[in-house]
Amino acid sequence: MPSFDVLGALLAAASLAGVTYALIEWGTPTAVILGLIGLVAAAAFIVTERLAKNPMMPLELFANRTFSAANIVTLLVYAAMGAIFFFVVLQLQTVTGYSALAAGVATLPITVCMLLLAAPGGKLGARIGPRIPMTFGPLVMAGGIWLLAGIGADSTLSSTCCLA
Repeated sequence: MPSFDVLGALLAAASLAGVTYALIEWGTPTAVILGLIGLVAAAAFIVTERLAKNPMMPLELFANRTFSAANIVTLLVYAAMGAIFFFVVLQLQTVTGYSALAAGVATLPITVCMLLLAAPGGKLGARIGPRIPMTFGPLVMAGGIWLLAGIGADSTLSSTCCLA
């Protein structure tokens, strides 16, 4: 039975924690130090995983172009979604004057759609391969963002929910 890669797990956690703290507290001396520690931990993680007998993340996976491309597209899509959710909620609260609760309710349809479509989408991707979903998904997302651009100062909660 393979052993658990404790060192890899600790380095991955230290890397994510350091970089995340640095991004949140940008501009402070502590953030710079912890950001550098996070980057060093990330480099040490890669070296450790390359040398480990039973790595937590086998680096050979990234030799597969389909796997690497799918992960890069996924990273970009989720980064864009995170930014969009942040800015939509900010828009709803600052421009339209929604409370935090109302802004959350207005974005609830997006969350419900993601919950309902995630499992069937994963099954479809496993059946037909990643190329079509990884192309079609970002295009649907772009269409949704285009609809969200209609949120303005005169938007009501019901019209915003219909857009979202």
